[in-house]
Amino acid sequence: MTMSPEGDFTSTGTNMGEVPHESYWICESDDHRALQLKMYYPKTEWAGNKSKLPVIVSIQGTAFDGEEIFVYKDGTPRIPMGLPLTYRGYAVAHVDFRGKEDGGQFPAQLHDIKAAVRWIRQNAESLNVDPDRICPFGESSGGWASAMLAVLSGSGGQEFRSQVDLEGSVCGNSNISSNVTAAVAFYPVTDMLQMDDEAKQSNSFHNKANSPESEFMGFSIQEDPARVQLSNPVNYVAADTVPLMIRCGNRDASVPYLQSTLLADELKDVGAQYDFEVIEGADHGESDHWKTQALWDEVAEFLDSYCVA
Repeated sequence: MTMSPEGDFTSTGTNMGEVPHESYWICESDDHRALQLKMYYPKTEWAGNKSKLPVIVSIQGTAFDGEEIFVYKDGTPRIPMGLPLTYRGYAVAHVDFRGKEDGGQFPAQLHDIKAAVRWIRQNAESLNVDPDRICPFGESSGGWASAMLAVLSGSGGQEFRSQVDLEGSVCGNSNISSNVTAAVAFYPVTDMLQMDDEAKQSNSFHNKANSPESEFMGFSIQEDPARVQLSNPVNYVAADTVPLMIRCGNRDASVPYLQSTLLADELKDVGAQYDFEVIEGADHGESDHWKTQALWDEVAEFLDSYCVA
């Protein structure tokens, strides 16, 4: 089954405007900047007979800085991760989060994304989505967040959870679960402390004080490795981690593909459900490898297995 009626709609397509959508401000407070959410819906003929739509939580990769989530600096709208899945009958929630310039260091950025999940679940009836079928999809730093949502929906890493508040209280709704059903992560960051060891010498920049990872943590990551361990998805894996699809490219010069391998190996070791592949020749999201119909059909088939009632 193809992803779209034309069979050629990809995450970088130009027909974003034909997908119905609504914008919401989910949180406004003195403590946090207003957080936005844009909900994209399948057309009636794409939704089939679903009474409540499964929803993809789209988490953009921003090198952890929280910029250009909805619009690029040149004013071009940014297409949400997973938007092609509207053709498969999914709603897609494009979520907002703080960056390094407005208090978005770990774990605040995760708090914002979890707040969006809680808001979607609390408002599922009016949004016409299924509160039990919420599935994040992210790439790069967004892949980190998607992976964190997946592993934190299980029971792993209790020794790390006891040292940091991973849920937060952004926007309230603390009585609502932020657990997810399944997740997709493209080339995610999974263990910051190993990134430079895995990278080619010319791309060994992650340990520097001005690297995206260090700025996200608020310090040079090798200065406080114990604190950094609290942010690493690999430390929260358990047998009950929700199903997780991971894709990466072996020519990625930004996030070494071995980051994905680390997470897949942990999932395998504990017997969790996962789907992992290294795409030969693919880089960090710019090449045509990430736009193929075959890849998007794989994503859809994975999500259909877990996120459709």
